[in-house]
Amino acid sequence: MSEELKQRGLEKGGEPYGPLEYLNIGATTLGALKAAKLIPPRDYTGFENRKPDALIVDQRSGKPRVVAVIEFKDNLRRDDGIAQAATVAAALGAKFAISSDTVASFWFLPAELGQYNPIRRADGTILNTPFLSPGHQDQARVDAARILVESLDERLDGDVLPERRSLNPSGLARSVWQDIYTAGNTPSPAQALSTFVEIFMFKYLSDLGILTTDDNGTEISFEAVLAKPAEQCLRYYRANVRDRIRDKFPSSQVDRTTLVNGFALNPGNSDHNYVFKSILTKFKEYELSEDGGKFIHIDKEFKSRLFEDFLKGSVGQRSLGQFFTPRRLMKGIVDMADVESLPAGSVIADPACGVGGFPLEAAARRAARLNRPEFSLSVERRREGRRTVEHPKVTSDIEYRGFDKGSDRLDENLAIILAKANFVIYQSDLLVEHPNATRAMAECFNEVFQAYTETSLGSLSEINEDAYHLVLSNPPYLNSGAGSIKDAARRAGLSYTAGGSGLEGLFVEKIVRELAPNGRAFIILPDGVFLRSADARLRAWVAERCSIDGIISLPVKTFYAVKKKTYVLCITRKSEPGAGQNHPVFAYLVGSFGESLDGMRFPTHETDMPELARLYRSFISVKGRFAEDPEAGSHLSSPKVKLIPAADVLTSGSWSVDRFWTPEEKVALGIHEELTTITEEEFFDSVRAVYVELGDLISGIDDAE
Repeated sequence: MSEELKQRGLEKGGEPYGPLEYLNIGATTLGALKAAKLIPPRDYTGFENRKPDALIVDQRSGKPRVVAVIEFKDNLRRDDGIAQAATVAAALGAKFAISSDTVASFWFLPAELGQYNPIRRADGTILNTPFLSPGHQDQARVDAARILVESLDERLDGDVLPERRSLNPSGLARSVWQDIYTAGNTPSPAQALSTFVEIFMFKYLSDLGILTTDDNGTEISFEAVLAKPAEQCLRYYRANVRDRIRDKFPSSQVDRTTLVNGFALNPGNSDHNYVFKSILTKFKEYELSEDGGKFIHIDKEFKSRLFEDFLKGSVGQRSLGQFFTPRRLMKGIVDMADVESLPAGSVIADPACGVGGFPLEAAARRAARLNRPEFSLSVERRREGRRTVEHPKVTSDIEYRGFDKGSDRLDENLAIILAKANFVIYQSDLLVEHPNATRAMAECFNEVFQAYTETSLGSLSEINEDAYHLVLSNPPYLNSGAGSIKDAARRAGLSYTAGGSGLEGLFVEKIVRELAPNGRAFIILPDGVFLRSADARLRAWVAERCSIDGIISLPVKTFYAVKKKTYVLCITRKSEPGAGQNHPVFAYLVGSFGESLDGMRFPTHETDMPELARLYRSFISVKGRFAEDPEAGSHLSSPKVKLIPAADVLTSGSWSVDRFWTPEEKVALGIHEELTTITEEEFFDSVRAVYVELGDLISGIDDAE
C-alpha cells in the first residue's frame, strides 16, 4: 500500500459523506487507488498516474462505485479543472464531475472529447451550488453540497436533475393485492397482505442498493430477479433472495420474527410463478410511469395507510379488521397526547399494538414537531479481545414498546411481522442515509415490537408495574370466552382483580397498573365498559387509581370489523390511590375523524380531530386550576365539548357521556344516534358475569362470618 494512502488515512476507505464516502486524494494516483480496491477494478491505461483532487464513492454494496470526481481550482474561468475532471470521470465511470473554486462550482457530465455538458435543474437553470469539502468551516454550505450530491446520484436523468417526488403507489398496492388474493390456492387475506409487504420491501431494499449480490456473487437485485423467465422467477427469488433479507435483518431472539415470514406464492405451483413475474412487472411499470420512480422516498400518507389500503375492497375486511385502528383517528389521539412534550427517557407503550400504528405515529409526530429525526444512528465502540469493534445502533431519546399476541408458528405472527415492516417503511429516510445499518435497524425494531408466542394470554401474561409514561392502545374486545382467558391468567399466577367482565377489562387493569405515577393513557374501548353493570366494579377501580381526564365519544362504525359504539378513555395515574378528583371530565362528541364510515374508507375533509386535540390539550393545561377557579375552562368553547362535573360521571351507573347532550343538540351537530343493541350471546355473557360477581360477594360474606 502506498505511503500516500497511509498518510491520508485511506487504508480503510474515505470520510463518511452521508451514505457515501469522500476520498481526499492529494498525490495518490488512480493506480494506487485501484490496488487498494477504493475504485472499480477497470482498465485505466493512460490514466494510472492521474491524481484527481477528490472522489466521492459508494461502497454500500461492497463493490466501489465512483459517484463524482472533484477538481479544486483558483479560477473556474481560467483553469483547466473542467477538462481534467471530465476525462478522469469518464475513465472512472463516474456519474458526474465537479470543478470548484469554493465560491462557485461547475457541475457537469463526464466526457472524453472535451464536450462538457452542464447539469441543469428541471427549470433549465445551470447548477452552480458551491462545492466545499468536508471539514470546511461553513458547515451549512458543506451540507447543501452533500445533499445535492446525493440527489444527483439518486435522480440524475441525462443532464437534468428532476424535481424530487415522493411515491404514493396506492393504486399499485390494490392491484397487486388482487393478483395475490386471486392466485391459485387462494390465500387468506392476511397472507396476501404479508406477501405484498414482502415484495414491496424487496423492491424498496433493492432500490436503496441494499440488495445487490450475495456473498457468492449471485445477483439478488430486483432487476436480476425480474430478468429471469417466468417459470424461474419465483423459484430464483425464494432460493436466493429471502435468506439474504433475513441475513440483513436478523430475526428477534424473543419471537423469531423479522420482515420475511410467510409467503402466499409457492414456486411448486406453475401458476404462481407467472403471477409473481406479473407482479414484479407491475412494480417496474409503475417505476417507469409518469407518477412513478425508484422506491426510495415514500409518501408519508402511503406509509401510514399502506395496510388500510388493502381493506378498500370487500375482500378480507373482517379478516384484517382486527389489526387496524383508522389512521386519522390514531393521529388525532397522538395529537391529544402531546407526545412532543414528553421528556427524554420517557417510555411509550401499546400492549396490543397490531401493526404498530400508535408507537410509529407517536414517533412520527415527535419528529415533525421537534423538526428532527426521532431515530438516529450512533456507533458504540466495544472492546473485543485486543480489538475495538464498532457497532452501529439505532436509538431514540424516547423508548417505544409495542406488544401483541403471537404463535409458535412463524407464519401466524402476521401482526408483529407487519409492525416490523411498518417500522422500516416509517423510518425509510434513516435507511436512505445509512443503507449499511440494516442489522442495527433490525435490532431496533425487534426491541420495539415483540410478540408473546408461548402463551394464549399475549401481553396479558405479565404486568410491568409502573413502567410506562404514556400508553396508547386499542385492545381487543371480547366478552364471550373472556372467562377462559381469566382462567389461564390464574393458572399463570397472575392476579387480575379489578372486575372487568370482558377481555378489554383485563387490558384496562394491565394498563393502569403499568402506568407510572402521573403517567397517562388513551384507551379505545367499546361502550360496554362504560355502560355494563357487570363492569361497574372495574370503573370504580379505575377511578380510585386514576383521574378521569376525558371520555371521547366516537361514531358508530369507526372500525372495520366492530359495529359497536366506542369511546376513548383518557386517564392519568394518581400519585396516591384514592385521592379525589378536583377537575371535571372533558367530554367530546366526534362526528367525523377524516374518512368515510363505509367500507371504502375514503378520506374526507370533514374531521373533528384538530379541534378535539387543540381543546383537549388546552383543558389539560388548566385542569389543576379548577379547584380554585371553577371557570378555568370557560375558554373551551365548542358545541361538541362539555366539561362534566366528575361526580356526575363517576358516581352514576354509566360513564357514557352522550347522555349529557340533548337530542336537539345532537341533531344540531349532525350526529344521528343508532339504537344500542346487543346480541343474545352478549346478553347471556353479561348475565353470567353478574352471576359470578354475586357469587364472589356471597363468598366474601361467608368468609367474613
